[in-house]
Amino acid sequence: GDTFGSMSVSERCSFTLPFVDLLFEVCRIPSPTLEGAKKAFEALSLLIQTSDDLVAFIYEPLLQAAGGMVLHSAAALSELLSLCKQHNILTIADEVMTGFGRTGTLFASEQLQMPPDIICMSKGITGGFLPLGATSCTHEIFDSFASLERKKFFFHGHSYSGNPIACSAGVASFDLLMTEHSQNQRNMIANKHLAAMEAFSTATHLQHPRSLGTLIAVDVQGSEPTGYHHSRRDEIYQHFIERGILMRPLGNTIYVLPPYCISEGELDSCYAAMLQL
Repeated sequence: GDTFGSMSVSERCSFTLPFVDLLFEVCRIPSPTLEGAKKAFEALSLLIQTSDDLVAFIYEPLLQAAGGMVLHSAAALSELLSLCKQHNILTIADEVMTGFGRTGTLFASEQLQMPPDIICMSKGITGGFLPLGATSCTHEIFDSFASLERKKFFFHGHSYSGNPIACSAGVASFDLLMTEHSQNQRNMIANKHLAAMEAFSTATHLQHPRSLGTLIAVDVQGSEPTGYHHSRRDEIYQHFIERGILMRPLGNTIYVLPPYCISEGELDSCYAAMLQL
């Protein structure tokens, strides 16, 4: 997400503001959360009615990760995708974080009623061993540049594109991902998260407990609004380090998004540390 193109389509925040003069402008709509579903649909409808140059709709399906582990309504997001399809607007799913089993299905897009035209993948594709990214698209899009005519080629080549070692790691990781043991592990994590939700929902110092597949997240209560630069971030980080847990809080948002090899006991230790904050 750190190239100028991807920064341009991201929120203007600490990550992108230093480069703001170099970024191109895009239109944005509210996140289709349960509370914001209507506003999101109305905003997209208005953009379609008033703009004649909408090229694509880019979204993280079901979960905005770096944005604070914000969950989307599957029904609301499906309505947005359907609206795009009606008006021939390309849909691009950023499944870099949500892909490869994180949300309960192999890809989060499988939980939606409308498949995307393009899917961006990375992270879990190699299990974190080596950097690798991939893009998939519909045959219609692929056929537009898969041609013997040189003017249709993508001439963008990167020094390490198709790196055989990274690709081998991806193939091996995918084989492991699809084993019965790995699927059982993901189910175990999801079920443990759901059981932990009850304890988190009664903890007065924790707010907005939420769970999706192998993710569970909460916001630590404080006088400041929830945000990436929340003053309690360093305190929260140190709290977990002292308990032998390497946690990456997003400000005052803490979450458990573990490797699939984690044990039930290790998950219990994470939950206990969250409750002890």
